[in-house]
Amino acid sequence: MNVPLSRLELAPLYRPPGGATTERWSWDFVVDGRSLAAALAADVAGALGWGDPAWQALILDKLLGRSAPDLPPDRVALYVCPECGDLGCGAVTASVVREGDAVVWRDFAWERDWEAPAPADRLALGPFRFERGPYGRLLRAATEARPGPGTPPLAVA
Repeated sequence: MNVPLSRLELAPLYRPPGGATTERWSWDFVVDGRSLAAALAADVAGALGWGDPAWQALILDKLLGRSAPDLPPDRVALYVCPECGDLGCGAVTASVVREGDAVVWRDFAWERDWEAPAPADRLALGPFRFERGPYGRLLRAATEARPGPGTPPLAVA
């Protein structure tokens, strides 16, 4: 599949508190100027930008293909439950694979770690192809910076 290169940025994603919901700041994946969280229209948090440093490092390694994915064979959670981050609550995942000097995200789905996604759980997003060097630099920067009020988006020049 010959997919053109996309531009990936990260923007602060805010979930306000209220009722039984926890306030949460995370990073939203913005591809070619389009917020994936806005396209999902779901109550989710980005997998990056919150949680302890060890958890952030693990997510980074999965997105870079340096450790086992969240779900077989190559599915990585991009958005998770904003309360706990548990894949059992449901997550937006994508197949994340390296293809030469690129990383490709495709086959997006809403899934849980205890059941295979149904056809209705497939999401009409992607595929997206990113240049591997800038992609890695951006994701590493996201694990070092926390989103919050007034935080500017992260992008690779």
